[in-house]
Amino acid sequence: MISVSQSQINDEVAHGYKPHAVGTGLAMLPLNELGDREFEMLVYSLIEARIQRNDYASFDQVVLMKGVGERGRDCLLYHQGDVAGLIQCKKLQKKMSRPEVMEEITKFLMFTISEEELMPSPGAFEYHLYTSGGYFEPAATLLSSFKIESKKEVESGNVLRIIQGLKEKYSTFKAYNEQQSLEHVARALEVLTVKQFTGVDLNLSLASYPVVMSKFFRTLPVLDATSFEAILTQKLEESGIKFLTGQNLNDLYKRLSSVPPEFQLALGNVDLFGYSENYFKFLGKEGFSELIKKVSDVRLFLDIKAHDYAASLIIPEMLEKLTEPYVHTGRVLPFTLNVVAQYLNKRIQPSVMSKASPSASLKHMHPQMGLTKQTLMDSILEECIESSRRFFAGDYSGFPDPDPDREKRLALFEGMHAGCSTDAQLKARFLIDLPLIMPIVDEIERTIIASVPQVRTVVINDMAYFDDPEKLKRILTTIKAIE
Repeated sequence: MISVSQSQINDEVAHGYKPHAVGTGLAMLPLNELGDREFEMLVYSLIEARIQRNDYASFDQVVLMKGVGERGRDCLLYHQGDVAGLIQCKKLQKKMSRPEVMEEITKFLMFTISEEELMPSPGAFEYHLYTSGGYFEPAATLLSSFKIESKKEVESGNVLRIIQGLKEKYSTFKAYNEQQSLEHVARALEVLTVKQFTGVDLNLSLASYPVVMSKFFRTLPVLDATSFEAILTQKLEESGIKFLTGQNLNDLYKRLSSVPPEFQLALGNVDLFGYSENYFKFLGKEGFSELIKKVSDVRLFLDIKAHDYAASLIIPEMLEKLTEPYVHTGRVLPFTLNVVAQYLNKRIQPSVMSKASPSASLKHMHPQMGLTKQTLMDSILEECIESSRRFFAGDYSGFPDPDPDREKRLALFEGMHAGCSTDAQLKARFLIDLPLIMPIVDEIERTIIASVPQVRTVVINDMAYFDDPEKLKRILTTIKAIE
């Protein structure tokens, strides 16, 4: 399977031809002015945007294929790391006929005869057919009641004739037994879920995703207030101007902007407003050193707690998204998650602490920062395998001595290996497990990093907020929320 990276998709879209669209309302978009590949990328981009809003059934990932030799699959749909569907795109000036639809679906099912991994669970697999030109009535009837209508196609001999035609057209199928192929296709048709989408459906969906539409068509965007505010904020910030929308930010802006420049001091790890240079001359070296130490102590306390907080999120995230759906069901070895837990810790901590120390110090504390994901994972895997290798050999020198919990520790290792008795078996199983869960591992990493911002700022206020009832009310609400 050869998929396309997001950076390549963005580059192709940016340099592709954009047809003119008449406004951005519900007028039909000129889909057929797009190239075949642009049409595929349009559908992919729309589905990706819908998935991000949890608006595309139960699918949580879509992958765009290279476009050549992909067995009738323009995109793959995933659910919790498993292939659960495909998208086939047809940019056609005319409507698709019933025989054309059946041939397209049968062709894919023929490929699954020798490659079961293309459709691992036929009963839970969905085939999504997008065509810009729509469908003739017989084809629409077929797709509307697919299981019933496709059975008629099998019984009438149409499917057998399609298989015979495909054998003539594709060298891959020439050696296939016709009767066995028919039986395989018929079984799949009985359980396969097929969904149809037309240019009208695309047009309606794109109206809700103007950003996707603007990538492929030259339009005059009509934005709602929320979208406009987001774009305006981005543009202002790119120009060095802050567009403050939160009440706390507004209060802070008013407070700081009222301080004259001569009472603003930047001292590196602390910026002070309302204090002059003469004030610090009055403090003297001893007072200044005491201030810096107190500020550093507060910052160090918060940084350490941020580090601990990020670490505390790893196990709950793994339990919900990996342990329960994959380890408890026997799909993934506990040993694999042991490696992943250490990988996540080493990936997340440098990011969380990236602003807590200068770059040189950070690299010294976290030497894994310079490693690629694959290199880091490989190094952790080897460390874990070496530990298990000693366990298999009866070498417990790495355990505490004395060790009152020795029996529990040995039982834990046995459970983690789940029947594997050699380091070779562990590594082989790990290499099978990792591709299944790696998208979820990446998702966990992104979720935790987003939960602990790299840029953290502490503002120490005076007691004037006691004289502001509205601000005092907000403060009390916040305190109640974190109790």
